[in-house]
Amino acid sequence: MKKKEADIAYKNGKEALRNHEYSEAVDYFEESVQISPDKYAYFFLGEALGKLNKHDKALEAFDKTYELISTDKETEEHVTVLRCKAEESRNLENFAKAREYLDLASKMAERVLKDGKLEDAREDIEAERRQLKNAESQVKTRHLEALFKEGEDMERRKSYREAIEVYTRCLAESQALLLYFHRGRCHQSLQQFVEAISDLKKCEESPDALREDKLLIESYFWLGICFAEVGEFKLALARLKKAFDRIKSTYTCQSLLDDVIINYKMIERRMMVSFAET
Repeated sequence: MKKKEADIAYKNGKEALRNHEYSEAVDYFEESVQISPDKYAYFFLGEALGKLNKHDKALEAFDKTYELISTDKETEEHVTVLRCKAEESRNLENFAKAREYLDLASKMAERVLKDGKLEDAREDIEAERRQLKNAESQVKTRHLEALFKEGEDMERRKSYREAIEVYTRCLAESQALLLYFHRGRCHQSLQQFVEAISDLKKCEESPDALREDKLLIESYFWLGICFAEVGEFKLALARLKKAFDRIKSTYTCQSLLDDVIINYKMIERRMMVSFAET
């Protein structure tokens, strides 16, 4: 009698799933497995939960499915469920676990599948690996963007030491020139000119900077200021000259032009005084 009730709930669940009525499907499949645990009911329960973005519960359902599949030998069902577990782990941003499941699925597929099924499985698993890589990249980008914004907020509040710590954490994951620029400006604000020069030089030395006129011009300008502060007047004037030439050739950072000219003249005078004193 109970088996019949479980079968009715299972069939109702399948019908609800086909009609995209995922909440109802979950209710039916949960009723079915409570009466009589079954690998197919758990599998479709996982599918329905995944559609509702309840990925932790979906993963639990697929775990139960895997447990209920025959353990006598590896089967195509094992491969399928491992791939489902990888997908839900990816959705939960547990990328290491997702990669582990895909590796297991790939190795098992080589052992249990043949001909066309094997080729299809290989292609599908490779596509899932690419999806996993893209998901990891997106999460990393979101994390870096949030961290960078935190650093900018600290910089605006003149909490330069804290901002430097945040930018340094960002640089452990990405060598973006903008991070070096902002960290360099924070060092400069703390009068740590040697450290500022080291960071700002990264911006002028990178081939990528040639595609970032504003960043390159501002790097030249602030390098000029920092070099002057450590008494390297010739290097300072050379950077300000580069900033001037770049502004003139690209029509970028026109608002900075007057500052470049004024500082060039001031540093030129400082250099002349320095030479006169020696």
